[in-house]
Order: sequence, then C-alpha cells, then structure tokens
Amino acid sequence: ARVTIAPGIRADRWGLTDQSTVSPWLQSEFRATPALRIRASAGRYQQFPEFDKVLGVSGGVDLQPERADQYDIGVEQRLGRAYRVSATLYDREERDMLRRPGGETRVVGSRVVRGTATTRFGNRLDGAARGVEFMLQRTVTGRGVSGWFSYAFGRLRYRDTVSGEQFWGDADQRHTMNAYASYR
Repeated sequence: ARVTIAPGIRADRWGLTDQSTVSPWLQSEFRATPALRIRASAGRYQQFPEFDKVLGVSGGVDLQPERADQYDIGVEQRLGRAYRVSATLYDREERDMLRRPGGETRVVGSRVVRGTATTRFGNRLDGAARGVEFMLQRTVTGRGVSGWFSYAFGRLRYRDTVSGEQFWGDADQRHTMNAYASYR
C-alpha cells in the first residue's frame, strides 16, 4: 500500500507503586514513489520508578511514572538497488523525570561539594530532547561490502520544576557517529 497507518496502545501495571498506565502511539508511512518513503510517528512513553528509586534511604514518596511524548518525521530515498539514504528529525518532551536534589556532587564557586545520600527522589524534572539523524547504507546480496554510516546531532536539556535550575542532561550527546562494515 502507498499509505500505512499503524496505531497502538500499551497498558502497564506496576505492583510496587500500585499504579497503571496507558500509552498510545501511532506510526505512519507514505510511499511517494517506489524509491521515496516519508515516515512519521508519535507516542507517549511511560516508565515506572525502579526499585532503588522507591525503596531504601533515598526512596521517594508518591512517585509518579516518568513520561515522554515523542514525535519524529523522516525521509528515506533509495539510490539504485544497493544504496539507501535517510534523514529523521525528532522531538521528545519529558515530564515528571526523577531527581534526587542535592544528591549530585557539584562545584560551588571554586570548591567541590559532595552530594548527600539522604535526599529522596522526586518527580522534579521536565526536559526536551531534539535532534536530527542521517544515515547512508549499502546492502549487497552477493559478494562485496555492506554497511552503514550514521551521524546524529541532538540536545537534551532539563529544568528542575521546584528550584528552577536548568542543565544539560546526562544523555546529552551533541555529535554521534556510527559506522559498520561487513565483507562477504
């Protein structure tokens, strides 16, 4: 088919916190020509707090599932039988992410201040991850070199909704390159 639309829904239950979530998603593809495809997707993704975030000295009280709304759109072009090039833009809006305020070792002025282990986790962070990914792939069915090269640029920034502090996330990777090759 020239147009494919695939909706879905995921339901989860977490006994540790006695919570349930429902997460919808939608994927679509439009084949503009036999060699050109346009893809788009959207979804809500939720993650319950892990054991160490709920239990123990630093366990939080009344923690909610972390959630992210993610959107992406991409274009894929086939170049002959062996090559494919694609580009994808993405946006992820995160809410209620967990943080232990004061738990991180940090620099204040010119001195290092150790984090404390007694602060409790809380749903304090909102964030946004945005970026673009490019890929060039070569596939051969017989002898020769197959593989791919990809490059991604992305940014992940958080804001503590209680203190107002803003910072780049631990998973913030501005420039990422990957390559893979196989010879038959």
